[in-house]
Amino acid sequence: MVDPLSIIGLLGTAATLTKTVLDYACAVKNAPKEVDNLSRELTSLHGVFDLLVDVVEDEDNKQDFAEISTLYNAAGVYIFTENEGILVVLTQQTQDLVITLESLRMKLDEFSTAKGLRKAYDRMKWPIDRPDTQKVLQIIQRYTQMFQFALTIKGSKALSQVSGKATEMLSASKKLAQTQSEILSAIASIPEHQKIMDELKKLHLNVKDDRHASEDQEFFRVLSSLEFSAKQKEAYSKRHSTTGKWLLDTQNFKDWSGQENDQSAVLWCPGNPGVGKTVLTSIAVNYVSEIARDSSTAIIYLYCDYANPLTHSVKALMGSMIRQLVEQTPHTETVAQIKQLYEQNSKSRDLTADELFKGICTVSKDFDLVYAFFDALDECPEISRNLLLPWLQRYSENNARVFLTSRPNVDVKFSIPGAVRIDIAASAADITAYLESEIQKNARLSRFTARDPDLKSTIVKGIVDKADGMFLIASLQIDSLCKQTSPKQIKTLLSTLPADVFATYDNAFHRIQDQPREDADLGMKVLSLMFGATRPLGVEELRHALAVEPAATGLDTEALTDLEIILGVTAGLITTFKLKIGRSRECLFVRFVHNTLQEYLEINQAQIFPNVQRLIAETCLTYLSYDKIGSDEPSPSDVPNSRAEFLPFAEYAVRNWGVHLRRVQQELMRQALAFIQDRKKILTWIEMYGAHFCLLVDLSSDDHSSIGVHVAAFWGLTDLLTVLITPENIESRNIHGQTPLFHAANEGYDDVLKLLIGRKANVNARDARSGRTALCKAVERGHHTIIITLLEHGADINTQTSSGTTPLHRVAGKKLDTVRLLLERGARVDIVSGKHGTALHEAARIGTGALVRILLDHGTPLDMPDTLGSTPLHLAAERASDSEETLLALLRGGARLDSRDRMGRTPLHLAVDANHRGDQVKVLLQEEQRRRSDELSLRQSRSIDLPNHGPTSSSHSDSSIIQTGTSVNAQDSRGRTPLHYAYYRVSRGSYLQVDSIQGDDKVRARETVGLLLKSGASDSIVDVVGKIPSQYANLSVEDARRWKQDYSFGVSFKSAAGRLKNNQAEDIQNLSRCIDLR
Repeated sequence: MVDPLSIIGLLGTAATLTKTVLDYACAVKNAPKEVDNLSRELTSLHGVFDLLVDVVEDEDNKQDFAEISTLYNAAGVYIFTENEGILVVLTQQTQDLVITLESLRMKLDEFSTAKGLRKAYDRMKWPIDRPDTQKVLQIIQRYTQMFQFALTIKGSKALSQVSGKATEMLSASKKLAQTQSEILSAIASIPEHQKIMDELKKLHLNVKDDRHASEDQEFFRVLSSLEFSAKQKEAYSKRHSTTGKWLLDTQNFKDWSGQENDQSAVLWCPGNPGVGKTVLTSIAVNYVSEIARDSSTAIIYLYCDYANPLTHSVKALMGSMIRQLVEQTPHTETVAQIKQLYEQNSKSRDLTADELFKGICTVSKDFDLVYAFFDALDECPEISRNLLLPWLQRYSENNARVFLTSRPNVDVKFSIPGAVRIDIAASAADITAYLESEIQKNARLSRFTARDPDLKSTIVKGIVDKADGMFLIASLQIDSLCKQTSPKQIKTLLSTLPADVFATYDNAFHRIQDQPREDADLGMKVLSLMFGATRPLGVEELRHALAVEPAATGLDTEALTDLEIILGVTAGLITTFKLKIGRSRECLFVRFVHNTLQEYLEINQAQIFPNVQRLIAETCLTYLSYDKIGSDEPSPSDVPNSRAEFLPFAEYAVRNWGVHLRRVQQELMRQALAFIQDRKKILTWIEMYGAHFCLLVDLSSDDHSSIGVHVAAFWGLTDLLTVLITPENIESRNIHGQTPLFHAANEGYDDVLKLLIGRKANVNARDARSGRTALCKAVERGHHTIIITLLEHGADINTQTSSGTTPLHRVAGKKLDTVRLLLERGARVDIVSGKHGTALHEAARIGTGALVRILLDHGTPLDMPDTLGSTPLHLAAERASDSEETLLALLRGGARLDSRDRMGRTPLHLAVDANHRGDQVKVLLQEEQRRRSDELSLRQSRSIDLPNHGPTSSSHSDSSIIQTGTSVNAQDSRGRTPLHYAYYRVSRGSYLQVDSIQGDDKVRARETVGLLLKSGASDSIVDVVGKIPSQYANLSVEDARRWKQDYSFGVSFKSAAGRLKNNQAEDIQNLSRCIDLR
């Protein structure tokens, strides 16, 4: 039995040590994050010790703890021996913690004494390195959690008493019961017992569950920031009870949505602008949600929007699809696989569309059926649609039903020939229901129609006839009638309402301008700001922009206009919507009532908004020049968002003022120069722009003129740059060692580039970070005019960066037209760049067959190895399925099949190991067979015998010739053939989960085994550990781990090589440690 006094003493000692370490940690200046976390945990632990001492001092608690230990055992939370109670464990754990804290205190005392800092805690530095601090933090967290758990159990004294009785009753029941049913009946007679067990387990897992839930939410945001639930709710809220019933009743929709659909899996619903496609999509989503409530069905929906650039990106849309599927899957292992896929790639690159699609298909397999809705495809750029539609066709061939809406001009049938079509038009019944509802909601119309019932039918019939199946026209026209002051005015206007949507917009603008002067000016300014802005404006942003007065030095809050007034003076042409900003904050934004209004304004901009750029540029400059925004020097501790709280328009202004000013520099020259030459304000602007743009200039520089030059070059402000530039600042450097010329090259400003070159800017200047020149920047961005200008003025086309890459390397895997341009201008194809190899390596790694062919046509070395010994064929062989064209281009060019990397692997080894969905393995085997067949034919034609590779004859068929090949049975440095790899892949899917993302890994591996055996692979070749290939088909976890260790050279070398920076000695040492010199 443990003496309570001994545990009290231990707890007191632990509490004292905790307080000592806590005082030290709290005194550290500018403490790193892990030290702050440790301080919080120590504070929590100190409080727990105080409570534990009070509990243990109470003699009555001893029996409570003894009873509780039995429950711990039963719940599986902790395991004790028969004679071991919680006090025993508490004593042992406290003793261990005291040792940990004492060791930590001694380290801190030693540091304090040595440095003479005991009397000056505020100048202390934390003496323990980050890994050790993290380890201590984890230990403290574990002890704190355990002690808190003990207190939680003690705090439920009634629970412990019930548990003791429950345990006694359970014991008695077991002695009396003769059959299993009697035992179960006895347990059932004490319902509190299971409840207690459940609560204990919940308490034990609570912290872990909360942490996992938080991690999941963070991961969902990593998958995609696009969320469409608010859009779905908003669109569905606009329907009436019978809206869309006609669509749901069509046979095509019933066939498509039915569980036993043997027709097309794709339903395409085209319709003209304004017919209500988005509302109908939301109705279809809701209908399917009602009929498919079980977990075996998933429903995802995406609403494309001309005003939201994220919905124009195929990858962003695919990311949203994965996120929605992952949020619905009941299988945690699938979530883990997707996490691993993202985590393994996110550090080095973005996932490809092919990888994203495979991820979508993988998660979709968790469901029997997936309904996928895509609204307004016409609001995506054509290039994005052309990429997305083929993916959707492939997706529909699995277990997915795809619902699409667009304008009729989008040729869905070309990409998805089997799509079933339903033409969308608002039915007369739907429009009638909508109009009747609007009449009822409007005070004037409801009063007029109550007095004259015929007026209601006149309004409805007149608008339905004019609308011709377009909700948009009906909406705008009923809005115009709501403003009339008498039934006569209503009837007069009704007779003149246009039937065309653009004519309806004309009518709306006439009504805006017919308002009182102040209302008309406000309405036009609202629409002007919304039309000219580079993105949708938030309501508060718009209100602040409207309140800006010329030459004002601060914001007058009394000038802010209410949203209701803004909506009232714009003739129904704008609406609001909610959008999630960041992790949890929802903001209200304004947008045009329909994207056709944007088209209308673009066509008529010269007549309606001729000075929109000047208006927005002047508004931004004035807003950013307020005294309040630049009142203090920026410092690293400032939080830019705090300014945005009282200056909501600042975020838009700092990110876009230069965009608008570039078009009207001469008109606002004086105001722009005053702003750009105000050091305090411009540095505040840079700081608010965010961390990336803080690198635009050297904030510590005392030469303000250089800051202005960089800012003007960054925004392409040629007129301002002409005034600001001098011989002293033309070569000024930002924090990355880049000159103003870099900004012009990166952004594609040909006029700025020519100005700088005319002022003798150095076209071959290198940045300090990577040794890149302006030409490298221009090549990466694909700015052909900039490239040509730089080359014509002496830029070195073969310049090499710190890592050895040339401009050709930097574009070889990406842009075909830029590669052609560089080659035409004399770029060398034989330059080798360390880990990157030649430009052909880059093309093989991430490019296309067309790029490979162009480089080969210009004499690129075909089999030159990189630092890992890999040839371009190695890189193409291990790529995903879209590499087959690249593979064939290299093989047709004569790439060697027997080339070896530093691990002795051939391209066939890597293709087998990659185990992609494509036919890389088959392509390599067929090519080897073709080459040997050609060789045999050539030798026979010359009457030359084949070399002796075993018993053969000239009468053997082509299929037997490959058996004498070198690739299929080639052994790597560990003695393993491609067949070893294939059998290993059969078993390793469960160990390397990221590979199983790419489909049924084991099925493909088995197919590869069969293909290799058919092609002459031997199952009798022994590797260095004495195993033949088939012995790798059923590996233990340990065997799989050893296999990975055998090939860790390649992985470690690549990882270390990627960390090399500026030839630093430490990095070189790390690299050398990764190399197995054996």
